[in-house]
Amino acid sequence: MKKKILFLLFVLISISIKATEPIKIHVTLIDSLATEDQWVYWFSLIGSEYNIEDSCCIAKGQKEFQMQGRFSDNGGFATSWLAFSKKGPTYGKFYPSPGDDLKIKISSESIFLMDIEGSPAISEYIENLKEYFAVAKIIRSIKSKLNTTTDSTEVACLNDSLDYYLKIYYREMHLEVIHTTSYPLCAFDAFINLYAGSINAGATTREELDQHYSLIKQRFPIPAITEFFESHHPPATPRSVASQDRYDQICAGRGHYIPPKQEKQDYSKELSKIPSYQKGNQIDNLILTGLTGENIDLSTIKTQYVLIDFWAGWCGPCRREFPKLKKTHEKYKDILTVYAISLDNNEKEWKKAIEADGTEAFTHVYAGVVTSLDAQKLCKRFAVEAIPANFLLDKDRKIIATNLRGDDLESAMKNLEHISTFEIDLK
Repeated sequence: MKKKILFLLFVLISISIKATEPIKIHVTLIDSLATEDQWVYWFSLIGSEYNIEDSCCIAKGQKEFQMQGRFSDNGGFATSWLAFSKKGPTYGKFYPSPGDDLKIKISSESIFLMDIEGSPAISEYIENLKEYFAVAKIIRSIKSKLNTTTDSTEVACLNDSLDYYLKIYYREMHLEVIHTTSYPLCAFDAFINLYAGSINAGATTREELDQHYSLIKQRFPIPAITEFFESHHPPATPRSVASQDRYDQICAGRGHYIPPKQEKQDYSKELSKIPSYQKGNQIDNLILTGLTGENIDLSTIKTQYVLIDFWAGWCGPCRREFPKLKKTHEKYKDILTVYAISLDNNEKEWKKAIEADGTEAFTHVYAGVVTSLDAQKLCKRFAVEAIPANFLLDKDRKIIATNLRGDDLESAMKNLEHISTFEIDLK
């Protein structure tokens, strides 16, 4: 989970951009990076849009260069990185703020470009990381002492201390940042850690997470925040495709593995012939591939109700629903099955997400990558345009409710349970 959260941090966390304020970077190369001519590219990722903000060709022996960028998407979220075409990092990440004038030092060992000056947001972010790691070190020390201590009084004191620092680690320090920071980068770093704490330790309830998320949106009213966390990004533009192709070429030339690109196909004609279900419709049977490669037939499920849930491991809003969904499923497991349909990029990512979220009790099936024809046909049948999306089916497999969020499913099940009991009493 820790690695996953760090990955989410570096891929998803970003800062607000105003196109009127340029960002300048001054790069100094140390040790052996300046041994040959090569190109350096400044890439950004805003939403799902790749851009080349600037590029330059540095000559053999040249140890300093400058770049300037005006990010192309007003109000967008941007992850930035430098990619060296021959020698140096290919994914040296940094998170600039509007108007920053950054001084960056890069060595052959650089990965995340942490040696940066000139950005208050990055400085605060790094200080928060230091505090976070310091508390983690204290927790490890306490756990180590607990493993070697037998005195009951000392064990009780150590457990009290452990509870105190775990609360700080999973909750308190992140709440303080959310309420006090001036930078979206730090706020969203804190929110992701708070979310991780809700999964790992139950430190924060779903209702509290929603409140803190609303506060962040109020403090940093950037449209891309809502787009990023709550909906799909629009299709990539030709510029984005060209920028990503260039980055892939750089990585491939450096011996890095690049997954083969799939040719984009237009399935509009086939999809236009497929009618979409409406509430009250009885759905056709579904047979999809389960976790161990077996076919799982919806018609063989015996529970009175089935929740068909469309989700993916890369979908943050989908996975934020799982704690509440797991709780409701456990409460009504005798009458409710969760038929979870994954639209992940591959089966490996799908299975990792299931293990990380602890949703093994659901009936998991894989529909394929969302761009595949089979997946698009299934989404068209259910009129799924964005995920998460769910459909509650009755005993006749008719759709009786859609897109139940938060406590909605539990409320629906409580009413249905009452109705079922009433019907039995009448008989």
